[in-house]
Amino acid sequence: MKSNDVKRGIAYEKRVAKQHHAKHLGGPGRADYIRGKTKGEVKNTKKKVTFSVIECCIKKHGSNEFVSKNGYGPRTAGAVREKYPQVTLFHRTKKILAKKNKS
Repeated sequence: MKSNDVKRGIAYEKRVAKQHHAKHLGGPGRADYIRGKTKGEVKNTKKKVTFSVIECCIKKHGSNEFVSKNGYGPRTAGAVREKYPQVTLFHRTKKILAKKNKS
């Protein structure tokens, strides 16, 4: 990973934090942005974000908002909604609403 890639990733985190009217924190072991009691995590990867990555961030940082530049893996949104109903998922600027299973 080149230093230019890291700078570009940090710039993206700051831009997303500004869009969410939040303060950028960043750094290892911390959430990417914070707005009141809401902690957000920004994922700027080429791969889609999976449920295990989201679950790890929830447990480690206490994040309850996730922004993914490339989207989420198959069935990830539904699994997050079932296990963590307080978590909000965003794909770029759109809020993702997982459909509830009819039972």
